[in-house]
Amino acid sequence: RRVHGGVRTFATHMRKHLLSLLLLWVFAVTLVFISHHTINDPNYFMETRSWSNSPSAPASSAGDTPTKTVPEPSQLGKQLTALILEWNTPRTLANTLRSYQKNGLLEHVNETVLFIQESTPAKVEKAKQYFNIRPIGSPVNIKLHNAFDELVLNATTEFVLFLEKDWELIEPRDIVLEQLDAAISLVSSGVADVVRLRSRDHPGPDFYAKETYQGNEEAVFSRQPNLLCNFHHWIKNPDERWPFAFQKCYDSPVFYCLRALYCNWTNNPVVFRRQWWIDNMSQWARYPNLERRYTNFENLLNNIPKSWNVQPYTVAVGRGLFYHHEIDG
Repeated sequence: RRVHGGVRTFATHMRKHLLSLLLLWVFAVTLVFISHHTINDPNYFMETRSWSNSPSAPASSAGDTPTKTVPEPSQLGKQLTALILEWNTPRTLANTLRSYQKNGLLEHVNETVLFIQESTPAKVEKAKQYFNIRPIGSPVNIKLHNAFDELVLNATTEFVLFLEKDWELIEPRDIVLEQLDAAISLVSSGVADVVRLRSRDHPGPDFYAKETYQGNEEAVFSRQPNLLCNFHHWIKNPDERWPFAFQKCYDSPVFYCLRALYCNWTNNPVVFRRQWWIDNMSQWARYPNLERRYTNFENLLNNIPKSWNVQPYTVAVGRGLFYHHEIDG
């Protein structure tokens, strides 16, 4: 009995051992099958990859914009000319240029062109003290809209960043490069015609849209729809509140795109293509008797629909970079 029991116990162990080996063999065969038929399948992982929405490419709101390879930051910056307009504000200009030098703007762009209203040799020499600045100007004040046009015509690159003398750069170098590169990508890909860069969270004083319209958005929109884009400065997710107007058009960093119908022209910091300005906007900047008839360039564009509001232009808004800081008063 003792021997018979030992044989029966041995047989039981052998069956369990063989069963384990069989399970291991089935498991190994399954892994080989999966490896051959799935890992080597070019469609594998497609549900988890989203190359078109990667941080290096603007996402199309319409879904039909081809993915583009975005150059390195230094390459993009060399396609951009910064344009600055100044008129008798030496302390403000000095503060602004120091912020551009400190945070990498002057070295990132191809060059900076400074238009000096009522220019003198002394003002020109003082401007040349800063890195990468080319001063131009007029001995008399030719008004903002004419000087604006002169600046664009004097740019030497495909894209321009328009600034006035009182736009202080408040973001660190890495954010500056990120925002500028995204702006150029949006314009170069055709997703946007104009990219606004006034700081979303820190726009500075004299931001009349926020000071006048915050808390009264729907009533303002019903009267003047092209003010809608300004509301993103204090509305956290504007695409959820106004999905018909705001569409996320760049993922990282985030930018929203709107048609000109919902976004007025502004002389605040903007990036656009030089040729776009020449083809479309230069005629309005040179409009006869502009000041006498419309007071300023922004008012003209608000009051002549065919100049801006009914055009198929797209404007992008995002985090921004610049704070309005007038020192001279």
